Amino acid sequence: MMVWIIAALLALVVGAAMLMRAATSLDSEWFGKAVRRLPAGTRRVALTFDDGPSVPYSGQILDLLRATPRRRPPHGCRRP
Repeated sequence: MMVWIIAALLALVVGAAMLMRAATSLDSEWFGKAVRRLPAGTRRVALTFDDGPSVPYSGQILDLLRATPRRRPPHGCRRP
């Protein structure tokens, strides 16, 4: 009986470790395909705010983006 409990716990730990590796690896497509590099000559920039809005910094960054000339407005450009 004890062997089965140890085997189950080991399987749970290994499974959790594999899931964590898949979710956090840069090569993983768990959350979709990541674009890291565009063809040479492409003039595009992608900015992400992974930590969420932070007062006053997010607002200052968005104000700077609004004041910078560009062809299209940033997607989801709004105040926190």
